[in-house]
Amino acid sequence: MDSIPIPEETFEPPKPLAHQYKMIFLRKVTDFFGIFVVNCLFTILTIGFYYPFARAKTIHYLYGETSLQGSRLYFSGTGTGTGREMFKGFIIAIAVFVSLNLLFYLSEYNHFYIGLLILYLGCLVLIPIAINGSTRYRMSRTIWHCIRFGYREKS
Repeated sequence: MDSIPIPEETFEPPKPLAHQYKMIFLRKVTDFFGIFVVNCLFTILTIGFYYPFARAKTIHYLYGETSLQGSRLYFSGTGTGTGREMFKGFIIAIAVFVSLNLLFYLSEYNHFYIGLLILYLGCLVLIPIAINGSTRYRMSRTIWHCIRFGYREKS
């Protein structure tokens, strides 16, 4: 039985990009542990209301210790990342979530499936809006080399 000849394929390695940027994290993960413990403790003590401030502190630390081409990133929330703006968004998210659940529970006694449909459709619509808003906020507050990032979705 004759073997079928396999044609030699020519392999070309990918061409290097014009600009390759090197991103490095300058600290060890163990350095972050103290911030994590304090954030968890305050979040538990405040029944979750400290979460936006903890998130701002975390982002501020991680961005400050991340270097891109030798220059560090910077997160510039209100008051150098205190989380006031995140807290406002957090309160709005809680209000929307509570109102959706209230609609579900009010309709549960009469029309369970309609209430469930309202809850699921509300979450299905609001989750992409929340992701879009948080990405836009974070990018607008990220600075590298005096360049403020941005995120503009196409309408």
